[in-house]
Amino acid sequence: MSTTIIYVPKPLKSVEQAETLPVGTIAYRTRDDEAGRLVATLCYDDEEFAYFWKIAGEQFGYDTAHMLSWGGWTVLTFSKVEVEHLRETEGRRRAKTLYVTPWEDAR
Repeated sequence: MSTTIIYVPKPLKSVEQAETLPVGTIAYRTRDDEAGRLVATLCYDDEEFAYFWKIAGEQFGYDTAHMLSWGGWTVLTFSKVEVEHLRETEGRRRAKTLYVTPWEDAR
């Protein structure tokens, strides 16, 4: 069995989902004024012991609940892709692929 990490866009809908994400996660949303996208990075404050989102080009950070109140955020979260080779028949490999994100169970 081999494992590869890929990044996939997933809608960010709750604070609980955000709490499962690692520091450095990138989130984005299209601005209402059609001026492009807002891009945010999940950070951690060692002094406050708190997570916050830093939006590119802004000085301030936002907590997850405040950021989610704007709506429409998508995170680029990792998925582990596990490929298990079940057997080889007539020169063909049959494989099973599982996609797992931090807040989803393996299918």
